[in-house]
Amino acid sequence: MMVEAHPCSRVRPTLRGGRVEQRDLERTLATFGTLSEFELALADMYRACALRWPRDPTCWEKLIEAEEGHAGSVKRLAGLVASRSLDFCPGRPLTSAAVERQVDYVHHRTHEYTEGLVSERQALLAIRDLEHSILESHFFELVHSPDQDYAALVATILDETKDHVAVIDKRLEILAQDARG
Repeated sequence: MMVEAHPCSRVRPTLRGGRVEQRDLERTLATFGTLSEFELALADMYRACALRWPRDPTCWEKLIEAEEGHAGSVKRLAGLVASRSLDFCPGRPLTSAAVERQVDYVHHRTHEYTEGLVSERQALLAIRDLEHSILESHFFELVHSPDQDYAALVATILDETKDHVAVIDKRLEILAQDARG
């Protein structure tokens, strides 16, 4: 039976004895903090959508709850990394600044929705693109680890994000049917 090598067993300049250096750990935890803020910004954006387009409050409520849950999950991911740092090694480079730009974008979109500057269809298309970008950005490859708790939380967030895309697609379909009469 082959034993899979721990991802940190590869030679990496930031590792000392298989452990993430303190500066890398601090940077990673800061990025997770910003990712949690991003999830809360998404929840606020969906809240603005619910107020602007109240026809289907259940749709928005589910999205709000999920994003708030994601924020908590991201905090748990950070806690796992902090408490089990021997089990993690640096992964995809991602800085808090890069995530902050996404947070700013979400705040901008939220303002547009609050002020009624775009139609519901335009908002849904932008939201769908945003949810797709989350899936494609690989945010959660910040670290590598065989830790099953970490993997399970990431899988849940990604699966729920895929569900968000499906919810938005369904809402777009309903809007198209309504437009056809």
